[in-house]
Amino acid sequence: MAEQGSKYCLNGTKSWKKALLALSTMECQKLDKILKRFGELNLICLKALEKGELYIPKMKDYADEWHTRLSREAQEQLRIDKNRIDIDKIRYILHTFLEKKKYPKEPEDLTFYYKRFTNTIKRLLLLTKGDSAKVIKAMNWFGDICDKKGFSWTLETIEKWLPEYLSKGEAMAKETLRKEFGLK
Repeated sequence: MAEQGSKYCLNGTKSWKKALLALSTMECQKLDKILKRFGELNLICLKALEKGELYIPKMKDYADEWHTRLSREAQEQLRIDKNRIDIDKIRYILHTFLEKKKYPKEPEDLTFYYKRFTNTIKRLLLLTKGDSAKVIKAMNWFGDICDKKGFSWTLETIEKWLPEYLSKGEAMAKETLRKEFGLK
């Protein structure tokens, strides 16, 4: 129907009935009986069948529903792909953070750190539109300031200050930090 039909109809010149007989291996009388019953059930158009055509009026509704569902599924998949955070970026940021903070990196400890910090890293990546380099730069910048002053910091601290850092830049964010923490 989709390949050779027009407006959900196959006319007699398309030999649809011969193809259906060959595919179904039914006798012609049995196929005619089934097609007539389909017409009585309004699954196909009985008037078109009498002219030698196969017309399925509900095919338009089925096709529209199928395309709508396919479109919704495609849009949902696009949203998922767009929001998917690359696991390699998460690992890269986590390992950089662990090195900077000098946390032990034994295999059993890594599982703990992944569980603890993955959601924060995802939020940091969302704030930077997936730019792990910006996350690392902000983390190094903020971490260095805190380390010099002897302040404790975590990825959650970076998350708190990242919007200001991204919107105002390093100089203005540093000014805000000075006021907030009384830095010189």
